[in-house]
Amino acid sequence: MTMNHETEVDAVIPVQAPDQRILWAVVEAKARQSPRAIQAWANRMRSEGFRKRLAEAGITGPCLVYTYGIHADPSCEVMAEQMGIALVTGRGERAPPTEEIPAVS
Repeated sequence: MTMNHETEVDAVIPVQAPDQRILWAVVEAKARQSPRAIQAWANRMRSEGFRKRLAEAGITGPCLVYTYGIHADPSCEVMAEQMGIALVTGRGERAPPTEEIPAVS
């Protein structure tokens, strides 16, 4: 899979859903998360242009969007829940993903 600065993500993991479909867990990691960074990451993953670049790199979707932070205050958890993405810290999953970002059409 070829990635460049326009499709840079920190981790991509194919996972099997309970219904046997393959989903892509796409992760952005930061030492310190902020609500603004979480919102920006969620919006980036919703961007059709970004998802097209991911598809060109072999990440076809649908995707579950994760953000990881060593430090994340409670407002980060609220933002992740509002945006439908997962927040993971050193203490584990603080907010699960609540929606799939569809494959590009």
